Amino acid sequence: MTLHSNLGASKASMWMNCHGWYNGFMALPGSQRDSSGIAADEGTAAHTLGEYVIKNEFSTAREFIGRTIPGEFQSWPVTREMADAVDMWHDSVRDHVERLQKKYPDEEVKVVLEHRVEPLEGREEEIFGTSDTIIYCDSEIVAIDFKYGKGIIVEIEFNDQLMFYGLGALRKFAPEAEVATLEIVQPRAKHEAGFIRPWEIEASVLHDYASTMEAAVSYAKRPDAPRVAGDHCKPFCPMATKCPELDKLSVSVARSDFQDLDVLAEKDVTPEHVTLPDLSDPKQMSRAMKLVPLVTFWAKKVKEAAEELALAGVSVEGHKLVRKRANRAWDDENDVEQKLRNRGVRVGTIFNQKLRSPAQLEKEPEIGKKWVEKYCYKPEGGLTLVAESDKRKALIPEVLTDFQALPDDPDSGI
Repeated sequence: MTLHSNLGASKASMWMNCHGWYNGFMALPGSQRDSSGIAADEGTAAHTLGEYVIKNEFSTAREFIGRTIPGEFQSWPVTREMADAVDMWHDSVRDHVERLQKKYPDEEVKVVLEHRVEPLEGREEEIFGTSDTIIYCDSEIVAIDFKYGKGIIVEIEFNDQLMFYGLGALRKFAPEAEVATLEIVQPRAKHEAGFIRPWEIEASVLHDYASTMEAAVSYAKRPDAPRVAGDHCKPFCPMATKCPELDKLSVSVARSDFQDLDVLAEKDVTPEHVTLPDLSDPKQMSRAMKLVPLVTFWAKKVKEAAEELALAGVSVEGHKLVRKRANRAWDDENDVEQKLRNRGVRVGTIFNQKLRSPAQLEKEPEIGKKWVEKYCYKPEGGLTLVAESDKRKALIPEVLTDFQALPDDPDSGI
């Protein structure tokens, strides 16, 4: 049975940033501490396949398409999507091994998979985690985390989980290394930086991080450690609906950054009152935009908790359970298809045929990326507002570029 640390890598972003998280987590019933679900179960299956393929040096995970991997909730079929995701992880491992061998020809390069790491000296029994992939030689380490999920995009820079793995890898395998590369491989989540996102840093950054981690552990063990709400609360904190600090922050956001709701009766509050800060004040808009993800997360968790109560038979005043809208479905698709064919209906009428996307076809060995690039293009996406930390280049809206194009001469005839 795999041991899990309550101050481990997967929860690092929470206990590193919220001092009271650990005490709150330990006070939860055991069933509520386990955040595993269908998505996590599928991810575990993909990890199992990846570990087997990489460890046994198969050329591609596609050899296993059609087989099944047992899970906690169900057996998971190895699909083309899962196989291609695992191959992306495997390709990254091979690329890093080749890179380190060329960079350090006199050093032996090794790979370890699903390995326990312990980042803090003297706390090995309580602070540990399991890293998907560690590649190392004497001078450099690489820690890769394979993310099969597609709902939450994971950023790499100063990622607490990856820094946990990197520090643990340095301690165990290459204490004298001067360079560390931390990497996220997330094949099913689109990111401007790509599905594979490496971050190369000096090893000293990780050694310095050890003192930050040590301080966070000390704070977490205090019985009076305060809760701290912020971006780290989302998306997986099991106490989100029970956290007074997150509740206070979310309510204060609505009251301080938006129009004053206290002067309105609940029945008189419209969506505009809640959602619109002062449109003429860019600073207020900026402050509100930074808090949108947190408030959205809080609202989602509140709705989930309310639905759980209702499903358990508890009345939630002002709300009711109803059936979700559903689309019609065929009783038996094969039978309907045959009946339509018997009626002489053309195949083109029965089925929708659509050319597979460039991203899908370039993965086929007989087609490849170079051939696809000759016949495809990437259309410009619409403009969207994101945080300054986003890696995409900032653009000037057309309304401003049009003004910049105006001539300086007032007598130019415009």
